[in-house]
Amino acid sequence: DDIGSLMIGWSIGSASHEFTVRPGAFDDGFLAESAARAKDRISAFLLAGALEGELRPESTALAPGERTVQADFGVTVGERLLAHAPEGLELTVNLVLSDQETGAALASAGVPYSLGAAGTAEGKIAIEVPEGIAAAQLSLRVSLLGAEEELASVPIVCGRGASLEGDILSLDLSGDWHFHYSGTREALDPGSLTAQDWQDWPVVQPGLASWTKGFGNISDANVTSGYGADYFDYFITGNGYYAREFTLPEGAAGLDTVLSIGYVDDRCEVYVNGTRIGATGMDAAGRSTGETTWAQYSCFDVPEGILIDGGVNTVAVRAWNDLPYGAGGWYAGPIGLYSRAAFEAMQGGGKAGFREESFDSAWAASAGNVKGTAEVKYLVLLPESYETSGRSYPTLYLLHQFNSDHTSYRTDGVDQLILEGAREGLFDEMIVIVPNSSEQSWWRGDWEKMVTEELIPHIDGKYRTVRDARYRFTAGCSMGGQGAMGIALHNPDLFSGVISFYGAFSYGYAADPRAAAASESADYLSSFTMAFICGNQDSYGFGTCAIDLHKLLVNKDVEHLFFIENGGHSSSFYLPYFKDIMAWTRGHMYKSDPAAEELLSGTITREGAVLHAELTADAGIGAYLYAPPASGYTKDPEPKLIVPMRLELVKDGETLYADEARDILLTGESLGAQASFDLSQAGDAAKGAKAVLYAELFDRLVLLASIDIP
Repeated sequence: DDIGSLMIGWSIGSASHEFTVRPGAFDDGFLAESAARAKDRISAFLLAGALEGELRPESTALAPGERTVQADFGVTVGERLLAHAPEGLELTVNLVLSDQETGAALASAGVPYSLGAAGTAEGKIAIEVPEGIAAAQLSLRVSLLGAEEELASVPIVCGRGASLEGDILSLDLSGDWHFHYSGTREALDPGSLTAQDWQDWPVVQPGLASWTKGFGNISDANVTSGYGADYFDYFITGNGYYAREFTLPEGAAGLDTVLSIGYVDDRCEVYVNGTRIGATGMDAAGRSTGETTWAQYSCFDVPEGILIDGGVNTVAVRAWNDLPYGAGGWYAGPIGLYSRAAFEAMQGGGKAGFREESFDSAWAASAGNVKGTAEVKYLVLLPESYETSGRSYPTLYLLHQFNSDHTSYRTDGVDQLILEGAREGLFDEMIVIVPNSSEQSWWRGDWEKMVTEELIPHIDGKYRTVRDARYRFTAGCSMGGQGAMGIALHNPDLFSGVISFYGAFSYGYAADPRAAAASESADYLSSFTMAFICGNQDSYGFGTCAIDLHKLLVNKDVEHLFFIENGGHSSSFYLPYFKDIMAWTRGHMYKSDPAAEELLSGTITREGAVLHAELTADAGIGAYLYAPPASGYTKDPEPKLIVPMRLELVKDGETLYADEARDILLTGESLGAQASFDLSQAGDAAKGAKAVLYAELFDRLVLLASIDIP
């Protein structure tokens, strides 16, 4: 751990060390994996710079229906390797096609070569793109001396063309665009750009990746201004311009149309035929509004009379990446021109996922020095069974990152990962809440109180949540990972689980989880299920903080999940582990005991037009009451359990009336409750119905009693 802290703290690159902390047992399998990883890392280090490759596809944007990619390649082996192989080298040149979204290999084609003293190989390889793939990554890889090196890669876009049926227009604009990066040194007028201006610009495919070295005209030379290649990520800011032409189908100009751009880091403005149709994060003068918009979906209505019917149109996009640093660029789609009906159908797609809601918060207003209340937006994901089950669910509060907002996890597709994990049985279904905050809230002070004192009661009152700390947990990345740890460990009455992805613990100050781990008892810390991970190439060195927390918990013999793996400070690091860590966390949190249902009983009696319902709990229910262990943060040490009781009238399979759930607070002295319902409220419809009494015990719906209504 100490050695790892030093390596991460010094930001030693991935080629220099293989420090990881991985769950496993000290057995032959673990040793074999470790040896293989070390061999691969050393091989990559020795081969770095020894191979060079060039990949030249005939086209990177395939026409609709076209599936074959033809590519020329060139491979050069450096003198350093050839000096050790005077009789030549045997290698295999591979062309690999990978899914743009998942990275999974789709197809490959390889050619063996025997290199002589010249050390060069050239040729052409064809590869087929499978049906149904819209975007893929084409990579040139070389297998040499037992190792495989990727030398070059380019994105491939499979065009869907234009479709116009009645008032349904769908025009795919992904594929080849002309691009010019000017950084902060030059500003162009996107509204005046013509094909003559951009015809000599490099061709790129937007919406597939952020700005990197080799994207269009981007290089160390025109980004870092002499500071050197190591500063690339810090200086890749300013302007990048994208432009192209497209032909509008005859009869489409009169439609109500929407231009979908997708996602741009950090902000953009868009012109069609020289007219500015909209912007994200920019005012009318093209200046930053100061809002965080890198995760905001950019789409704009096209004003009437702008498009040229049946003719050639132009579209230009100015992307602006803010200081101080960041990947920058137009990094995700969808990119296309759609009629209103087609756009709404595309957005709906019939797919469940996050939806946005809001509530009024006094604490958010206080954080912004505003009197009264302020609107706080949040995303909510409901389980697929929510509308039919009638039961309650665990709740996850997912906190966003620094200089970000609540929409970032929707951009990352976390909602789909959670739905997939539940379908696969990796973890149980849950309600997920992603609240917004200020870009630099650090989830402390007023923002913590917004979550604990306002948002949780709001959500518990609106949705069927299990109102028990044992069924509520937090998670987040970076600032959100620190916030998740700080809020959970400081509020044991509300939470019992926490997940932190590369958490910024060193920015937590009083909420730094290392402080709670050092000061609180092992009994208290063990009441939480804690999982936290970090990359050994994290640019902020947050792995050192994670190691510190891990050591504190180990010294107190507190079970937790912790690992450090190869990777940096980005979504691409945490997403591959997301479902597994969710599964571990939910698997180690409290689970309801079916035997507890036998401790609840109920009766329904009728006196004239009034129904009386009574719930009684056996004294043994006391074993299921909960109170967090004593600590500096525990607010209510009294053991308790909330059991909602609900009375329903059901007739012919339909619910005529459902009484609002009445919260029964069970304590050591209170083990029962009563409720009543006036049948006259249901009128004649009550005749022939059945009265049913339910209790909700954690995430289980328990039938207690039922009677027929003559």
